[in-house]
Amino acid sequence: MKRTHLWAWGAAGGLLLVGGMALAVWAWLPGDEALRSRLETSALAALGTPVRIGQAHLQLLPVVAVVLEDVRTLQDEPIVLARIAVYPQVLPLLRKVLAVDRLEIDGAQVPRGALRAFRGRVTPPDVGFKQAPLPLSQVVFRDLTWVSYSGIATVFDGEVDFDARWRPRQAVLRRPGAPAPFSFTLARDGDADRWQVRTVVAGGTAHGQLTLHELPELGLALSGELAPSGIDLPLAMSTFNRHSPIGGKASARTVVRARGHTLLDLVRSLHTTSDVTVAQAVVLKLDLDKAVRSLGSDRAGQTRLDSLTARLDTQNTDEGIRFSYTRLQAKAGSYSTTGEAEVYRGQLQASGRLSLAGGWLGLPFVASGPVAKPLFRMSPPPPMRGPQSLLP
Repeated sequence: MKRTHLWAWGAAGGLLLVGGMALAVWAWLPGDEALRSRLETSALAALGTPVRIGQAHLQLLPVVAVVLEDVRTLQDEPIVLARIAVYPQVLPLLRKVLAVDRLEIDGAQVPRGALRAFRGRVTPPDVGFKQAPLPLSQVVFRDLTWVSYSGIATVFDGEVDFDARWRPRQAVLRRPGAPAPFSFTLARDGDADRWQVRTVVAGGTAHGQLTLHELPELGLALSGELAPSGIDLPLAMSTFNRHSPIGGKASARTVVRARGHTLLDLVRSLHTTSDVTVAQAVVLKLDLDKAVRSLGSDRAGQTRLDSLTARLDTQNTDEGIRFSYTRLQAKAGSYSTTGEAEVYRGQLQASGRLSLAGGWLGLPFVASGPVAKPLFRMSPPPPMRGPQSLLP
């Protein structure tokens, strides 16, 4: 038989095999409307919250996929997904074994407040499938909008490749359209529960390493260290649609800690401690000379600092990240300042002491209110005693 005939018979056999598999899948799976209804029922059982699916479609060509459109949770603050595409492995699927090559999410809007409804309530639905050792190989998301507790929307793209037991093989997070390039990348060290971290943000970097520990009866613990270096503070904050009261370039040594029973628990409990130094620091919305002379009533302008150091603790909470500054020390000419501050839910609370002329006169101060426009108050100096008090 001629080689071309062999090729033709082989191609025909391949098409018949693919066609037969497609027909088997088509016969085994429900139609679009039944599929949509079944998935809504399964989502309710898994999440404990009703989910509405606008359209559901089984795609057979060019590859088998289940495509969902206009998916939303029925909450006061709904999670909305414009499109979800699931690409299962066909042969395991025919054996009722669930193994997904790729999950794509497009146009998602995720309000932080909506996630609290699922705390401790998410359970895998019983859909009659066995789970493969690696049930999901890759997740890709595009145009995912995260809405913070205070209503700030930030768009991300990214992808995660998984190993067994939901260990990321590699992952990357990006900020499309940001004023400066941002990327956060994880790369696993072989089969160890250890990942190299590389972060590019605001003209600087924050590289390091993270390690995951399994603790008997206590769940998972995450630990690690990062080394932020040369990060432009206003540019970094604007990358995430926020404003910085301080200008300059920050470097630090950062320790990372988290604990929980699931990866989501680790994210929710994430805590960092950083010893920060800011080079070329500028207080962007405070003229210190004016503030001292007017006891805080006039402060418009800026103040360049000779030095600025602090310890910064961040803690994830259900209502956003709490930023706590301690050991705050700053120097500007004859002024020096010590104090502490907290930024949480868009509000600033700060207090400290401003020392003048080598420290012989100290003025207590407080700042509070919205981060974008806090109220600054300074106490008057104590009355002078002795002969000097008689001077005009």
